Amino acid sequence: MIAHAFVLSTPLDNNIGVHILECRNCGMEIDQGRDCPKCDTPYSQQHLDELYIVDVAHSGENWGLAREKILSALDVTLHEHYKGLKIIHGKGSHRGSGIIKARATSLMKQLADDHGGRFVYDRHTEGASLIYFNEK
Repeated sequence: MIAHAFVLSTPLDNNIGVHILECRNCGMEIDQGRDCPKCDTPYSQQHLDELYIVDVAHSGENWGLAREKILSALDVTLHEHYKGLKIIHGKGSHRGSGIIKARATSLMKQLADDHGGRFVYDRHTEGASLIYFNEK
């Protein structure tokens, strides 16, 4: 199944703490953490087939900022019950991005181990890696 992607170039920043999304079953807008009021689809099932995607290498990030983005994305991925997390870390061919790629993949492997996920390299590009959760 092809996962729907939500691409964020920065960590989720929401001053009021509410993330509105569409119910995957009926399309009604629902608030973060709440079951669908129309069809009662549990909130925990809204992202089970989707990847949360974050680019940590193409906006001038240094390793510190890239690391923060990865950790923030992991929190969203786990809290919102996404199928997995895809980190776009670059191929490592430009100045600085080689450090980000090496450190990002190392961190992602550790995070996968720590949180019961499965780390894989993206089979379509050298510039991204994934951690899968919620696999059936």
